Amino acid sequence: MFKPGGSRTFQEYSTAVFIPYIESQLEYRSRLDLVWDCYLKSGSLKATVRCNHGEGIRRRVTASGPLPSNWQNFLRNSDNKEELSSFLSEQVMQLVVKESKQLVVTDKKRVLTVPTRKDTANLAPCNHEEADTRMMVHAADVLECGHRRILIRTVDTDVVILTVALANERSEVLDELWLTFGTGKNRRYIAAHQIAKALGPEKSRALPVFHAVTGCDTKLFSRKSRSLEDLPPTRAALEQHIKRAAYQAGHIWGQAAIAFVSLPSPCD
Repeated sequence: MFKPGGSRTFQEYSTAVFIPYIESQLEYRSRLDLVWDCYLKSGSLKATVRCNHGEGIRRRVTASGPLPSNWQNFLRNSDNKEELSSFLSEQVMQLVVKESKQLVVTDKKRVLTVPTRKDTANLAPCNHEEADTRMMVHAADVLECGHRRILIRTVDTDVVILTVALANERSEVLDELWLTFGTGKNRRYIAAHQIAKALGPEKSRALPVFHAVTGCDTKLFSRKSRSLEDLPPTRAALEQHIKRAAYQAGHIWGQAAIAFVSLPSPCD
């Protein structure tokens, strides 16, 4: 989420920071998808991770409401982020879009489009908890609509892994799948389609499983370090970690391109 700069209210933040960025991105693209996280109240695999990151102070998001002095602390609260994303989605939907352009915006389980799109069955209702996988739903829909070149912006390595898997899976209808990864001076472009081609089908399909075991951010034991040496030296701990990785890679990531998925409880 962009920093508020000199904005004093949520409306100023939308008008001066967020909307200008959306307009600049849409100017050079035929379709722009804005995808948010959707925070589940129960049965969340990410709940423990979010608790470890800390829970910020709850603040209501209204147009005239003052921005919090500590922006990062504000964003640590799931309710704050969900309310902010809904507010910004409403603001984006007020944009005047040229006939040759299409804007697709998520709002919790719904999807909003400009111009209005009759058939959104590929996109909504969507019960994905994270934008990481929901991006794949939208990427798959983009391809379904006949587009063959996609650019995804992210700061999450999970998305990189998922796009490589998607590029492999949809290679017949895809020309290029790029990622803008990182921020500021560390931002770089990654060609997921080239990585998938270099790895080949078998390794591309296996990549999400390997990442779930060794590097994804729902890893059970390691916090700051992602080294396998940090795993507790017990058989029970290892089995629990493998189960969690299998749930993440098999059930969640394995259905990443499907809008409404059926998932077993992570507690089972």
